[in-house]
Amino acid sequence: MHRKNIRTVMAVMVSCLFVGNAFGADWKFYGEFSTAPDTKELLFYDSESIKNSNNSIKLWIKVVSYGDIEKNLKNRSVIDKATKKIARGYNPPITKIYPKVENAVQLEEAANEPTIKSNALILYQIVCKDNKLRKISGASFKKNGTPDQRFGISTWEDIAPGSNADNLAKILCGSK
Repeated sequence: MHRKNIRTVMAVMVSCLFVGNAFGADWKFYGEFSTAPDTKELLFYDSESIKNSNNSIKLWIKVVSYGDIEKNLKNRSVIDKATKKIARGYNPPITKIYPKVENAVQLEEAANEPTIKSNALILYQIVCKDNKLRKISGASFKKNGTPDQRFGISTWEDIAPGSNADNLAKILCGSK
């Protein structure tokens, strides 16, 4: 496949994911980080995109501004969906690691709203037995939603203990 065709296919894939829940994404909260003292970003993985093959797991993750999520936490639809999930006994995957995470169900429901814009969408590959992770592809986005930077395949990295990648690996691979 020509390089131009690969870019086009990737752009279509990222665009499909960017529209949120329209294609069956089910975003699950797994961590957070700060890019500046007053800027918090939340991390979600798409449980519908998980593919296990050749002793590795591939899945899409997205980075979302907490400020954007916070706006949706007040949305009646988000509150109702979260309340129903909790009433049915749903426990977010993050509670396997941190049993007392507050608002995880609400964060997930807010992240699943089609109005949520991603700051980045990344296809990760994790090898559980080696405790390694790499990016396969993805992109970061400007505030207006247009692609800012595209990501290609990165080198394998060790998953640092206590990191967000470690949270993701513990959820997907089980306790290490």
